[in-house]
Amino acid sequence: MERSNLLRQLNAARMRHEREFGVQKMYDSPRWSNFKKIMRGFGNAFCQRILDDGTRCRNAGKIWHHLLSPRQRPDLFTDPENLVLSCADCHPPNSGNPTDGYLWVPTLTSADEPPAWYPLPGAIVPPECPIWGGRRIKTGNSLMPCGGTTSVNAARIAAAMPTEGEIAKLLEGL
Repeated sequence: MERSNLLRQLNAARMRHEREFGVQKMYDSPRWSNFKKIMRGFGNAFCQRILDDGTRCRNAGKIWHHLLSPRQRPDLFTDPENLVLSCADCHPPNSGNPTDGYLWVPTLTSADEPPAWYPLPGAIVPPECPIWGGRRIKTGNSLMPCGGTTSVNAARIAAAMPTEGEIAKLLEGL
């Protein structure tokens, strides 16, 4: 009995190490580096956290935070619906956890002008602004065409993403 418990623990530790190593490989990849540059190019420069007083944080964003940890959902590693930009002060103390209680304004996914409801840093978040928390995206505005709930369309984001050739040209200029 004791031996099988030890074997289970050893196997669990090995799997945790493999997940950790695999996640670090994803963070070290050119794909992640390019993805972050593209997302910054869409205007994501400030922390997206909604503070307790209902305003958007005014600090510069430094850390891309996964709403759901890539350790549990590696398939969402570069999914813009799973990422928010955070300053060091607002970054959650743990890896992505949808029940951490943090609320965020949406990540911008287009180089177009942000929607009129998109709050500037330090501004009060208006009721029509979708609020992200975990994988749930909510808004208080029942006048939205989808009945008060919205989400960013991943297919539209993928279509807007540059090709590898376009990324290479962008990187040549850096």
